[in-house]
Amino acid sequence: MWRWVRQQLGFDPPHQSDTRTIYIANRFPQNGLYTPQKFIDNRIISSKYTVWNFVPKNLFEQFRRVANFYFLIIFLVQLMIDTPTSPITSGLPLFFVITVTAIKQGYEDWLRHNSDNEVNGAPVYVVRSGGLVKTRSKNIRVGDIVRIAKDEIFPADLVLLSSDRPDGSCHVTTASLDGETNLKTHVAVPETAVLQTVANLDTLIAVIECQQPEADLYRCCYIYWNGNQDGIKLQEQVTEKICSRKILRFISDFLAFLVLYNFIIPISLYVTVEMQKFLGSFFIGWDLDLYNEESDQKAQVNTSDLNEELGQVEYVFTDKTGTLTENEMQFRECSINGIKYQEINGRLVPEGPTPDSSEGNLSYLSSLSHLNNLSHLTTSSFGTSPDYEIELKGLRTLCVAYRQFTPKEYEVIDRRLFEARTALQQREEKLAEVFQFIEKDLILLGATAVEDRLQDKVRETIEALRMAGIKVWVLTGDKHETAVSVSLSCGHFHRTMNILELTNQKSDSQCAEQLRQLARRITEDHVIQHGLVVDGTSLSLALREHEKLFMEVCRNCSAVLCCRMAPLQKAKVIRLIKISPEKPITLAVGDGANDVSMIQEAHVGIGIMGKEGRQAARNSDYAIARFKFLSKLLFVHGHFYYIRIATLVQYFFYKNVCFITPQFLYQFYCLFSQQTLYDSVYLTLYNICFTSLPILIYSLLEQHIDPHILQSKPTLYRDISKNCHLSIKTFLYWTLLGFSHAFIFFYGSYFLLGKDISLLGNGQSLADQRLRDPSTTPLDLVLSKTLAGPEAPLLALPGPELLVSRSEPLLKFPL
Repeated sequence: MWRWVRQQLGFDPPHQSDTRTIYIANRFPQNGLYTPQKFIDNRIISSKYTVWNFVPKNLFEQFRRVANFYFLIIFLVQLMIDTPTSPITSGLPLFFVITVTAIKQGYEDWLRHNSDNEVNGAPVYVVRSGGLVKTRSKNIRVGDIVRIAKDEIFPADLVLLSSDRPDGSCHVTTASLDGETNLKTHVAVPETAVLQTVANLDTLIAVIECQQPEADLYRCCYIYWNGNQDGIKLQEQVTEKICSRKILRFISDFLAFLVLYNFIIPISLYVTVEMQKFLGSFFIGWDLDLYNEESDQKAQVNTSDLNEELGQVEYVFTDKTGTLTENEMQFRECSINGIKYQEINGRLVPEGPTPDSSEGNLSYLSSLSHLNNLSHLTTSSFGTSPDYEIELKGLRTLCVAYRQFTPKEYEVIDRRLFEARTALQQREEKLAEVFQFIEKDLILLGATAVEDRLQDKVRETIEALRMAGIKVWVLTGDKHETAVSVSLSCGHFHRTMNILELTNQKSDSQCAEQLRQLARRITEDHVIQHGLVVDGTSLSLALREHEKLFMEVCRNCSAVLCCRMAPLQKAKVIRLIKISPEKPITLAVGDGANDVSMIQEAHVGIGIMGKEGRQAARNSDYAIARFKFLSKLLFVHGHFYYIRIATLVQYFFYKNVCFITPQFLYQFYCLFSQQTLYDSVYLTLYNICFTSLPILIYSLLEQHIDPHILQSKPTLYRDISKNCHLSIKTFLYWTLLGFSHAFIFFYGSYFLLGKDISLLGNGQSLADQRLRDPSTTPLDLVLSKTLAGPEAPLLALPGPELLVSRSEPLLKFPL
């Protein structure tokens, strides 16, 4: 029973096998002994609340905030004891704060619901009851047979059963997953490839055994006790009664003073900050400089809680393909039989003299493009051939080679490939073994080269980020040569930079020694800037045992390039920087689903709305159409948001110090009777309206520097770095300013209005009337004299108000 409870709470999840069994079309065995396995549904949920849990969950999250919980306690204290102020003075602002915050968070979650419904409500066709049935994506069950037409997006993970082609093949693009736009060929197994009609598929009785879902895209397949108080005896001695009364009086007085001075904590600060962030986020979407006419896309704000962090970014981590580049592959040149060709006006033109015809067409090139599965072909044996020279230019290359097999050899290879591809354990290792056997003694035919050109103004943007004091890291899955070449062309690396490399490390000791050498080179070399190149394998070794040494090298490098990176490695690198002693603010930019992990790991996630689907944009905090918009987002919007929020927060503490200090000083003139200096209505409205609305408008519209100057001079971004406007020194300045102004307000009023000159209807002053009033007590006169000062005439204050509804007088004076 205990184990079941732990499983339901998630502490002890039930054991899962390495594989799962799926019955196609959910045709389960009819022997009655089989219990269908339970799978999760196909819905995508990125929202936080539902209609049923919004109120309790939102209230729980809001009262986890210390300030909200504090004012809740203050409100309850005002309800339970006699306090100088009405419970409304705390309850109404608290209710206002909670309500506005809930509306704001509910609206943002409603937007997430709309995004989810758009995906979950997409129409799909499934084979049921002998025909095609139209349903929604969220209704797909594990085991359903789904029909996908040309150019449609896959609604779930699918296994290819058949296609319209006789050979059962189809071409798919995984751009929404890994950013790769090239077509990948998949072929159905012969047993199901012949089932090309709905009627035939409906008769299919088959079982699929596959591995459990994996996070890796590239690997498919407090205790309350109510004790007995009978033993507690109430003592009747008078001394204990007096002692108890004094303790209760002390507690009551303490709580009363706590209520009286609770306004020093600005409860409306939270709601004002929330409103400033929420309303201020609209300016990003309205900014025409962040609008891309080509794709008709404007900037989007998915989370408005991070606006000020846009002005504190110290590290930018960016993907390459589709983020820095267009992700549009354009043919540039090729090498055929050792002769280099360039494409000019649709024709291949050789760069030098050829023994054959001087020109050719692209038909041969198109035939080579089908041989795109030789990913394990190495180029180390090519030397300085034209094929290798193409690769050094940073172009994406595809080498084409062949090897002849006898029919008997082909049968053996075909069988081994089938066994490796259908293996449920160690599939990658078995496939690599077969490829290693096949791909040897190959005869090179040539190579093709395509270019993924850079986006507009990428170089200028990266240079501006560097001038702003931001370190840029490029995290990509591309190979070493291509990644370095693109880094040089986009300005991430420049020619005068000393490029250091941590690549091809095979062991921990070798990696540690290389890191030490790099650290010495950085210390000894008289170079202003260093760049570091790391590959995925070496990075894994460095992060395993040598994190501190690796971080020391990285901190001394202006630019870092990580190539051959897996998606989870990208997130691990960002996490390493986040937990470093400096605790810098990190920002990640990506465009594909393989970038989601690093986007969510960074403090601020930016999604590029490119050609690779909307996963990155949907899971990011902000979404922009082009990389160049990053400069405007950080240097202008980030700068403004940080200055505004810093001024807003410190002003709130300043104004509350000004407001509550006179209340404290007043206690010296009313014998610390908890008499309030302000009316309850004024106490309530002071924070909600009188002082919140002006600073809110200021924090939305203030532009202390022209936006064009901020964008053209990135060095101004350094002026707000390291949270300098919210430092202890700045906070003390605002606090001392508040105290000085509070003393001026109180004693200025004291000396100016020390004599009561209020006139009654008969023309006499209020002070004269009080002196002639027989109901005026000596206590009233003494306290009035104390309040007015030794040189002032005796004034009168109403006694009942002074005693604050006490049943016994605090002091007694003899007549």
